[in-house]
Amino acid sequence: GVVGAAIVYDVTQPKTLQRVLDQKLALEASNPAVPVVLLANKSEGRNLSATDQGQLDVMTRENGFQAWFPTSAKTGQNVQMAFSFLAVRMLEHEDVMVQENGLQSGVEFCACS
Repeated sequence: GVVGAAIVYDVTQPKTLQRVLDQKLALEASNPAVPVVLLANKSEGRNLSATDQGQLDVMTRENGFQAWFPTSAKTGQNVQMAFSFLAVRMLEHEDVMVQENGLQSGVEFCACS
């Protein structure tokens, strides 16, 4: 099963943010409580307004995302930070699952395309 996910939207096309919740709901249908981060991509050289940041904070909190990060696939801005954060949350989640359910430990990572 899935042990963590990053859902990406394009800050230059706000309509892509609308799809984020659909993607998260679909993921949670088969993988409840899995750690998920939201990546606001194409943030290079852009300052998200305080309103946009506030909306992302609320969306993150109300919809169970672990955090959100302004990122840039082009420059690499915050990409390592976001995935390092997600990896820590995945390991914490695995520890909880092992303790609560007696599951065998063993997170496997893959570069899926």
